[in-house]
Amino acid sequence: MHSYAGKEAQIQIVDMNTAGWGHLLADRFTATDTAAKSVVQRADWANYGKDYYTAMSWENAPGGKRYMIGWMNNWDYSGVIPTSPWRGAQSILGEMALRTVDGSILLTSRPVNRVWSLWQPHAVTASGVTVKSASKTLIGPAAQGKALDIEATLSLKDAERFGLKVRTGANGEETVIGYDITTQELCTSTAPTPAPWTSAAPSPVSGPR
Repeated sequence: MHSYAGKEAQIQIVDMNTAGWGHLLADRFTATDTAAKSVVQRADWANYGKDYYTAMSWENAPGGKRYMIGWMNNWDYSGVIPTSPWRGAQSILGEMALRTVDGSILLTSRPVNRVWSLWQPHAVTASGVTVKSASKTLIGPAAQGKALDIEATLSLKDAERFGLKVRTGANGEETVIGYDITTQELCTSTAPTPAPWTSAAPSPVSGPR
């Protein structure tokens, strides 16, 4: 806003929600030479991503623990998801706790221990794979499944963005998990979509988990 220095300006607050309802909250305004962080950058997220809504927690669990679960859906598109009779799902139950990280107290969440019993005993691996074209199949049918735990180490050369495509279908359906070098953001999206690398809720990979 340096072009308005010494002048009077009007600030307009606009609700960009395209769903059936929305609201605006205005707090204290401070003039500064440093750009303000977005709400995504300022927040201490209990769970990253757009689809973690109306979370519910339980206290006084055995061992004094607290658990929380969220709705994996979003009102912007929950009514048009092509599934029947149910739409959306619940997240994995997370154990919540307060931890001191770099001198700051942060809210942390980790999957409950029972989740690890779902893992298959034999892992499928691929190593030393060089991707020279736009995309390349890494493993194939051996890694098929509705739920996958993927650990990947990627070395970048001259690409502006890179990532993985999972849950691909015959009609172009796919979920993209990618990293944008320019914005330094981890993004996810589903296809077909006109802009598969632009997510409405990018997640900084350096944030608390």
